[in-house]
Amino acid sequence: WNATNGRALHALRQPRGVVRRLALSSCGRRLVTSDVMRVFVWDTRLGRFERELPLRGAHVLGIAISSSGSTVAASMDEGVILWNAFTGRLLKVMRIHGSVIDFALLPGGERLLLTFTMAEATVWRIRTRSPMYRLQDARGRFPQRLAFSSDGGVIAACGGDMSRSGSGREKSSWSRIWAASTGELLRSGAADGTYPCSLAVSAKTTMGGLLRL
Repeated sequence: WNATNGRALHALRQPRGVVRRLALSSCGRRLVTSDVMRVFVWDTRLGRFERELPLRGAHVLGIAISSSGSTVAASMDEGVILWNAFTGRLLKVMRIHGSVIDFALLPGGERLLLTFTMAEATVWRIRTRSPMYRLQDARGRFPQRLAFSSDGGVIAACGGDMSRSGSGREKSSWSRIWAASTGELLRSGAADGTYPCSLAVSAKTTMGGLLRL
């Protein structure tokens, strides 16, 4: 749709499988979709399917696209695969210890990748496949939502924790904000009886949607 007037622009039909995930570049020119075993790239201006990316039988857990629309990434059990979105050429296969629970390309994502595993949250330098730093107070946290400021300066995440009490199962939400350049924890928060459902962040403001339980 056109976000200004709500007018429908294109109806895109994935060549195969059910659309399980999608990601739109911040420039708005490219869309990535996936089913369980395949990843597809689209030109949103023309409403045209461009290519299917080679996955070699891997199971797709998540997808992401860089802000410029030039790099596509997909997570699998053993790590993250990256392609050139314009040519479909395989760029990197990054093996990461532990199953990747969530991941994202940081703004300007041709360089930096964030991954969450059971043990830690790490920012990686893609070119060298080497870890740069780990986010403080992220161990054992499983984010339902990840977001980044448009200037790339702030990383935000939120999630929900389940616990048992005498009255049954209780839910609570947590939130964390980190400096993207160092991984330093800037802010943290929690709320009982709520569950996170949305998250957005700008250079100065972070907004979250909570479901009251």
